[in-house]
Amino acid sequence: MKFILLALFTQSLFAQISPMENYNPTDISSAKATQLFKEMNLATNKKSQCFNRAHVWTNEIATKHDVKGMKIFIYFSDLYKDHLDDGWGFHVAPLYRVEGRDMALDGEVGNYWSPMILDGKNFRNVSRVPLTDKEWENFWIYSAQRKLESKRVGFVNKLKEYRSELSSTSSKSKKRRLKKSIKKINEKMAKYLVTEDAPAKITCKEVVDYNDFIQDPNADKEYCYIQKTSMYYMNWGELRSLNNGEFNPKNQWIITELEAARKEAFKNYDKIWETADQRKKREKEEN
Repeated sequence: MKFILLALFTQSLFAQISPMENYNPTDISSAKATQLFKEMNLATNKKSQCFNRAHVWTNEIATKHDVKGMKIFIYFSDLYKDHLDDGWGFHVAPLYRVEGRDMALDGEVGNYWSPMILDGKNFRNVSRVPLTDKEWENFWIYSAQRKLESKRVGFVNKLKEYRSELSSTSSKSKKRRLKKSIKKINEKMAKYLVTEDAPAKITCKEVVDYNDFIQDPNADKEYCYIQKTSMYYMNWGELRSLNNGEFNPKNQWIITELEAARKEAFKNYDKIWETADQRKKREKEEN
């Protein structure tokens, strides 16, 4: 029993670690954010990983402009993957404090994906435009939300059809069958978190640490999660290890990580940055 209590206490202690702990991002002007975005290198490999691109972009901005940025992660839940899109687990992009607001500088918007975002009832082009954290979230869940609304409308139409049949039939067996069908539709709507009365809306739950996402007891009622971290964390694996006590908080760049990220994500990386072999050769000559 003592061992179990100790294990639970330890796990609880680790769960309190925030990847933003003791980290203060640089607050920059809107003009500066736009400038940084326009200078970002978009010559990336099409099948490269988002976390490698984001890591290099934030490092370049920190190195060249002395601006401490952040990362914004969106995690897609099992509910999302089971019913809306089973091919995506998460996405990450650079995030910056801009005149007191957190804004994403996501080079993938307009590079690999259509840069159109729904603004009220109209679309606007947001290629190379800093997005608020909420706008960025909405951009990445837009297609899923459309798909969810389409499912909701289909459910509602079926309910109307079954209820119309139910009111017009005198057959007891058919009534039982129709009531059973209506019950199944209502159960499906509850599972999808939609109602008859309002359009489908997906809102991501913001979490402090990775365990808040992976161990959420209400995960069956969430489609996605948002987490903000310092610029030093590379991917969800590091964040999970951080909260499991397997990883020390990161407060600096790791050159081997950067070299691997540059190589995987960017075209002509060896002509832009010093490669691992070049670095080893230089260090050997310096010693």
